[in-house]
Amino acid sequence: MKSMRVVLISNDVTPEMIVPGSAPGLRVSGIAQGLRAHGIETVVVIPRGRYEQVWSEMGTSGLPPVPPGTVVLARQHFADFLDQERPDATIICNSNQFDAIDGAATGHLVYDFFAPKMLEAECEGATREVLQALERRKLRALASADAVIVNGKKKIDYVAGQLAKCGRDDLRNRMAVVNMCYDWPEKRGVPSRTEGLSVVVSGHLQRWLNYGTMFDRLVEALETIPTLSLTLNLLRVSEDHLAANPTIRKCLGHPRTRVRGAMLFGDYADMIQEHDVFLDVFEPTEERKLAMVTRSVTALGLGVPVIHPGFTEVSPFLKQMSAGWIADITSGGEDLIALLDRLAADPDEVLAKTEGAQSLSQGAFAPKTATAPLVDMLRAA
Repeated sequence: MKSMRVVLISNDVTPEMIVPGSAPGLRVSGIAQGLRAHGIETVVVIPRGRYEQVWSEMGTSGLPPVPPGTVVLARQHFADFLDQERPDATIICNSNQFDAIDGAATGHLVYDFFAPKMLEAECEGATREVLQALERRKLRALASADAVIVNGKKKIDYVAGQLAKCGRDDLRNRMAVVNMCYDWPEKRGVPSRTEGLSVVVSGHLQRWLNYGTMFDRLVEALETIPTLSLTLNLLRVSEDHLAANPTIRKCLGHPRTRVRGAMLFGDYADMIQEHDVFLDVFEPTEERKLAMVTRSVTALGLGVPVIHPGFTEVSPFLKQMSAGWIADITSGGEDLIALLDRLAADPDEVLAKTEGAQSLSQGAFAPKTATAPLVDMLRAA
């Protein structure tokens, strides 16, 4: 069989570059790891502007390392690179880089419907003009695609609606679910504890994310459960956030709260794995209902069970694999506090859910497993 060569166009730096990463970078790395595990030669292309920006933000001289199988290019050179390499297939993450490669020798063009960016932009309060431009680019990219992969099966109907808008209903038969995945660092055992519960809340305070009463409930939980400890690793916290939700400040200042900041992925993995439970609950929105929430998938991949709402792309995995708990904050948060109280007194329940999380890290969220549908589709093209 002729060897296959695939180019992955990234929107961000990847964790292997020894810089603080993001969901898009993790997504591209996981897909590349999966393709390589199936014997497919894969090259990841990183935008030079983003590469230089992240490194300058770290205040470090020089530039970050470029791992094997990765190239860093100015965006205006993406098309030239593809014309020179002439890969069998090119994968783009959403439509961000489509204009830079439109008309190039992409081979089989695969659109990765990683996140519902239109819904994110709407929640951010984007102007009508911005939303229209984003939609036009997305529909042009989908119209040019030869196949689509989807980050979670709940998005299939949503994506089908987008395909109908650009006259590409035929792509419904060339759509595959490729769940979020990564070659997760192995969990080094269950955190040792004699009593209590260590909980971590982590992630960017994105403008499309509404935590609702979660921080209020956490303050109450810290006050009523003496053996509960909390780590907050919240990024992009502004004075506006704290003014709008003063209980965040109360959580940050509690004597049993440890506060962490931005860190490299390896350090982040170590930090998450020090805890019993990852807490990630929020209010339902149209965007959240379709979200494969990366911070929760990462915790599960690292072998840490998750407390999560029941309406996202992640929720079915928690239920099917017994890898966490479904909590309800929309009715006032009593269920969340009762759950934390129970878990603080019952390490065996936490251990059982930890085993479920580890099964996901080695199964559905492992690169070779998650990318198998994409590999089948590429080889059949």
